[in-house]
Amino acid sequence: MSIAGALSRDTTVKWTAVPGAAGYRVRWRRNDAQSWTETRDVTGTGTILTQVPVDDNFVGVSALSATGAESLVSFAGRDRRPTR
Repeated sequence: MSIAGALSRDTTVKWTAVPGAAGYRVRWRRNDAQSWTETRDVTGTGTILTQVPVDDNFVGVSALSATGAESLVSFAGRDRRPTR
């Protein structure tokens, strides 16, 4: 899982598909918050969080089953690809 968007107002979140997952729940919160405050359910393996600066927020993703069961949240790490 990776996040990118330094010096931007938007954060790009990408992850590897989980076999059997029906969807994913992206969660985020400000760095100074103790609980997740925002969520977005998606079906693909990436999304863009508009107006969510990567420098000010923690981001995580969990897998969702067809019955609605949710996995533990995995925290995102910075995208390590070099920028050009």
